[in-house]
Amino acid sequence: MLYLTSSSETDINALRELVGLDPTPSTATSRTPETTQGTTSAGGAMGNPSAGNRGANDPSTGGQFGTGYADLSVFSEPTGALVLVDGDSVGTTPLNRYPIQSGVYIITVERDSFFSADTVAVLRNNQAPTYSVTLNPRPSLSDDAPALADQNSSLSSGLSSTTGSTPNNTPTAGAPSTAPSSAAQDAAPPASTPEPAPTTGTLQFVSTPAGARVKLDGAPVGETPLTLNDVDAGAYDVTFTRPGYDTLRTQVALSPAEERTVQGALNPQPGRLRVLARPWGSIYIDGDLHERNADVWYETTMPPGTYGVEAIHPALGRQSRTVTVAAGEQVSIVIDLRSSAPSPDSVVDTVQRDTTGRSDDPS
Repeated sequence: MLYLTSSSETDINALRELVGLDPTPSTATSRTPETTQGTTSAGGAMGNPSAGNRGANDPSTGGQFGTGYADLSVFSEPTGALVLVDGDSVGTTPLNRYPIQSGVYIITVERDSFFSADTVAVLRNNQAPTYSVTLNPRPSLSDDAPALADQNSSLSSGLSSTTGSTPNNTPTAGAPSTAPSSAAQDAAPPASTPEPAPTTGTLQFVSTPAGARVKLDGAPVGETPLTLNDVDAGAYDVTFTRPGYDTLRTQVALSPAEERTVQGALNPQPGRLRVLARPWGSIYIDGDLHERNADVWYETTMPPGTYGVEAIHPALGRQSRTVTVAAGEQVSIVIDLRSSAPSPDSVVDTVQRDTTGRSDDPS
């Protein structure tokens, strides 16, 4: 097999003279399937014909080149390439078992945006030679001259052929062959400068209930809900505080480029309830007896909420009040059994609230 580095007329004529042909290209003669005689066998191995084979193309010598046909197959990567035999188009790839008169031809495979590839094909009678080619893409206009030169130098490696063997039609011993070289690779683009690794992250703070003050390592940063961006990676102490609720302390570890959410469920502080019955009486809260026959202040802690408070005297009867205890607050209520029961609007007048933990005795 011969490989060409270009498809110039000078090179093609030189190859034809090398194998003993007239420099003027002959026209490829094809046959239709109806004229095919006999069964086509696998093609013989390709090579550069020796002097002993050059005369086989002359019909007068009785050689097989002038009297029979070969079935030519040409494949390319990419497909869709034009196939020319001695300059005449015979189809596009994949070209499968194209019947052509036996002889020696210049086969050219070409496709837009790719370098063409040429070879001298020795097509013998009743053979089915197959040629496979990988076309090298042409460089874009922005590519530099060295890259273009590398592409041109790789043309000789683009075309290869495989044929079957046919008895009594082996190439002459010692015929030269050329192994295809590897295609030049495009120069790799310069490596871009990597982005610096992140060193910060994002912290989000939420609490139940909302509105809790947040401290990060002891420094106030805001109230929930809260989002802090560009926080340096590391471990932090987090504190949630809200009036009427227990302080919540926790820790969080933040990695670079991480988003972390810190949740705080705050426990409400209990309120304090003080009840005084006059002149005296038993004290009930939500129907439960808390103090019997009390004549002084009765004090107790209660979870935040609304309660029914009742004072009962064996002779003066009973009176009740409704009171709301808030977290962290102290509520005082006086129930005077010697007077008629006050209206609901006047109940609040008997309640005094003190968030400092102290209560003034209304008596």
